[in-house]
Amino acid sequence: MRTSEPDRSRIHKVSKGESPWTIAAKYDVSVDEFLAWNNLDRSAVLRVGDEYTVTPPTEQEGTPAAESTPTGDTSPQKIVHVVKPGQNPTTIARSYGVDLSDLFKWNGWSEAPVLQVGSEIVIYK
Repeated sequence: MRTSEPDRSRIHKVSKGESPWTIAAKYDVSVDEFLAWNNLDRSAVLRVGDEYTVTPPTEQEGTPAAESTPTGDTSPQKIVHVVKPGQNPTTIARSYGVDLSDLFKWNGWSEAPVLQVGSEIVIYK
């Protein structure tokens, strides 16, 4: 969960000619991680001056799904969401108020999937 004042050491300000791929490479993270941390999809266009999270993977990797829930919640509720027309990982994460990166972890995605209507995905609340 983000705080109101981001840690400036984990924020990248976009310069001319940069893309998610060049920024991810600069910080030695995968494009999928960068996109997930910033609720972006592969068609995202970055504008000069925009700021994005470039959290090191060591703080994201190896966290079990149950530990990705808010602190103090010792028994997260597992929800099985059935994909509806027009939904994608970003819209689903927002509708449940969860981080997109958590949604990726819970479902074992390394890159943004194209979801099929009727498929089931796991969410922990």
